[in-house]
Amino acid sequence: MDYREMAAQSENALLNETKPQYRSDGRVRRDEYRGQPKEVWKGVQADVLAQNEDKKVRAEAEKQEDLYIDSVMNNNRSLLVAAEREKGRQYKALGESIIGENAALLNPKKNERPDASMDTDEYFKFYGTSTR
Repeated sequence: MDYREMAAQSENALLNETKPQYRSDGRVRRDEYRGQPKEVWKGVQADVLAQNEDKKVRAEAEKQEDLYIDSVMNNNRSLLVAAEREKGRQYKALGESIIGENAALLNPKKNERPDASMDTDEYFKFYGTSTR
């Protein structure tokens, strides 16, 4: 073989594995990664399972907290609705009383009976009957 042919073959990435196995940041290139020993990935698996369990516990705690906050907010909302209803009832009663007062002031003689001070027996004797 010629030295030029040998040099070309030694630099050819398809014919040998002389290409760099590490990137510029020091990490192994993806196509050069061959995995880790079983003890290492079993340890990593245990760590990941523990992380997943912690994540589930945290999610359940957040869910319970959200449910509690929702129940408090629902209770507050129902109290506010009840207060608004009571305020509406009071407003309606006030309006009705004002209307009644205005009607009484409009014609004060209307509600006065001439015989309001009479005894009922005395009142009904004019009609030929009694209270019984």
